[in-house]
Amino acid sequence: MALPGWGKLGSSLLFADAFWTGLLVFQTLVVGSCSGLERQPCGSNCTCSGDLLDCSNRGLEDVPADLPTWAVSLNLSHNKLSEIDPSAFAKLPNLREVRLNNNELTAIPSLGAASTQITSLYLNRNRIHRIEASQLEPLVALETLDLSSNNITEIRSGCFPVGLHIKDLYLGSNRISVLETKAFDSLSRSLLTLRLSKNRITQLPVKAFKLPKLMQLELNRNRIRLIEGLTFKGLDSLEVLKLQRNNISKLTDGAFWGLAKMQVLHLEYNILTEVNSGSLYGLGSLQQFHLNNNLISRISPVGWSFCQKLNEL
Repeated sequence: MALPGWGKLGSSLLFADAFWTGLLVFQTLVVGSCSGLERQPCGSNCTCSGDLLDCSNRGLEDVPADLPTWAVSLNLSHNKLSEIDPSAFAKLPNLREVRLNNNELTAIPSLGAASTQITSLYLNRNRIHRIEASQLEPLVALETLDLSSNNITEIRSGCFPVGLHIKDLYLGSNRISVLETKAFDSLSRSLLTLRLSKNRITQLPVKAFKLPKLMQLELNRNRIRLIEGLTFKGLDSLEVLKLQRNNISKLTDGAFWGLAKMQVLHLEYNILTEVNSGSLYGLGSLQQFHLNNNLISRISPVGWSFCQKLNEL
C-alpha cells in the first residue's frame, strides 16, 4: 500500500534524477567537443604523434602555413627548403625543438617569433658556409645547436654573441681551417660538449679555449701537427679529449697542463715517436690513454709519473 502523497514525490524524484543525468551527459559532450577544438589537426603534408609534428621527407620547398599551435617538436628534415619564412613560426607558442637537417639552407635561418623559446636546433647537412652573431642573437634559450656537415670554413671571435646558453655545439664535418683565439669565449658559462672533428684545422692557438665547464672536446680527424704547452689551459672541467687521426708528431712540455680532471685521452693514429713526462704533466686524473698506431719507439721510464690513476693504455 502506497503512502499518502508518494506518487507525486516519487515522480519528482524520478524527474530530478533524469534531469541531472542528462545534464552530466551534456557536459561530457561539451567538454569533449571543446577538447577536440583545442587539438588542431596536424596540418597538410605532416603527421603527428603526441607533441611531435613530422613534416619530413615530403619534398617541401616552403614551410607549411597551417602548422598547429600545440607543436612542441617540429621535424622539417629531408626536404628541399632553401629559405625559411619567419612568419611560418609566428603562432607556435609551444615550439621548443626544430629539425631542419638535410635541406638546402645556405644560412642560419630566422625562426621569427619562436626564436626566443627554441632549445634545440638541428641544421646539420645543409649548405651553410658562415656563422654570424646576428643570426644567433635571438636564440636566447638555445641549448643544443647542430651545424655539422655544412660548408663552414672559419670560426672567428664574435661568431657566438654574448647571451647565449648553448650546452652542446656540433661543428664536425665542415671545412674549418681557421679557429681564432676567444672564438668560443662567449659560451664559457654554459658549453659542455664541443665537436670539431673532421675539419681542416692544422694549428690550435695557445689558450684557444676558455671554457671552464666543457666536459668533452672532439678534435679528431683534423690536420693538427703539434700540441704546444698551455694549448688547453682554460678547460678546467674537461674529462674527454679526442685527438686521434691527426698528424701530431710532437707533444711539447705542458701540452696538457690545466686538464686536472681529464679521464680519457685519445691520441691513436698519429705520428708520435716518443712520450715523455713533461708532456703529460698535470694529468693526475687520467684513467684511459689511447696511443695505438703511432710511431713510438721510446717512452721515458718516468713518463707515467704524473698519471697515477692510469688503468688502461
